[in-house]
Parts: sequence; C-alpha cells; structure tokens
Amino acid sequence: MERVTHAIAQDDQRFGIHPKPSAGSQPAPPPHLTALQANATAGDAEAQFSLGLLSLSGRGEAPPPTVVDPTVERMPDGTEHILVVEDDPTVRRLSKELLVRLGYSVTDASSGRAGLALGSDDTRHFDLALCDVIRGDISGPAVAEALRALRPSIRVLYMSGDTDEAIVKTGVLDEGKPFLQKPFTPMQLAKKIREVLDQPETGS
Repeated sequence: MERVTHAIAQDDQRFGIHPKPSAGSQPAPPPHLTALQANATAGDAEAQFSLGLLSLSGRGEAPPPTVVDPTVERMPDGTEHILVVEDDPTVRRLSKELLVRLGYSVTDASSGRAGLALGSDDTRHFDLALCDVIRGDISGPAVAEALRALRPSIRVLYMSGDTDEAIVKTGVLDEGKPFLQKPFTPMQLAKKIREVLDQPETGS
C-alpha cells in the first residue's frame, strides 16, 4: 500500500478521487494538516493512498515516509518534462502534484495561449504535452499542432470529459490520438503518461 499525504479540496472527487472510508481508530492528523484519504483501483489490485500536499501556513515540511506494499502495483514513474495545459484548476493542480511525486518535471498552463507561450520558450525542453481537448481559447489539438511545429519531437496526450468517440465525431480530435477520459484515477494518468512517452516517435 502506498500512502502519500497532501492537503486537497473537497471537490477533488471530480478528478476520480473519492474519500476513503474510515478504517476504525486511525490517529488524527496534526492540527496544521488537512488530508483527503483516497482509493484508486489498478487492475484487480486496490492501490490505497492519500493525495495532497501539506498545508503548513507558508512553511515547508517533508512528507511522511512512503510505505510500499509489494503486492500492490506501483505507479509507473519518470524523469521527463511535461507541459500540462488545462483550464480546470483542480485537474491541473492534481495532475501536476501527482506527476511531480512520480519524479517528472512539470510546467502548467491555465490556457492554450499560455501553453503556447511556454512552448515557444527556447530555454525550456518539453517531452510531452498533456492537453485538454476542449478549451475556452484554443482547442487542445490546435495547441498541440502549434507545439509540434516548434518542437517536432514532443509527445501529446489529450484528455477530456467526453469520450474519444464523441470527440472524434465532432471533428475536434482525429481518431487514434493518445487520449485519457476524465475523470481518471492517478494510476490511469501515470500509466497513460508512461505509455505515450515510451512509444516510438511518430506524429501525434
């Protein structure tokens, strides 16, 4: 069992994270710490964890040590640099927090234009862009196309609350593009990110 402790908002259930039932008499968290216990299913194994960052009123503190159960599937990790382009602040924050925990470097943007501005910065290197398909200013595919014109080797993973079939029918996203449907669990995000990064270089 992996347990990671952070502070996250009550509406984080939209991300695919649900409060963990009380397990009897667990010790109360410190008064300065607010955490949400969560469950994520990884195949047939149940990966239980707590997701959130410590809320310490402006001071940093190391998270508690992680306890690993060898019978539970581990989330795949990495060291690549990921650009997260997502206008939903909860999804953007949780995605970034999880990916950082898994070892990735993460830069986030709250709009398509902000993502393009970051992508055009020659001082930054990005291995993958995680883009919301339907955006308020610029669609995810349009952002990805512009990023790939600047960085031909960048991989792209799209995400949306709609199914990939529904999005393909609208003509916004081409069939067969790497896609993750919301809400998704941390394990689903970790696996899909690793899957796209490990694919042979082809047009995304």
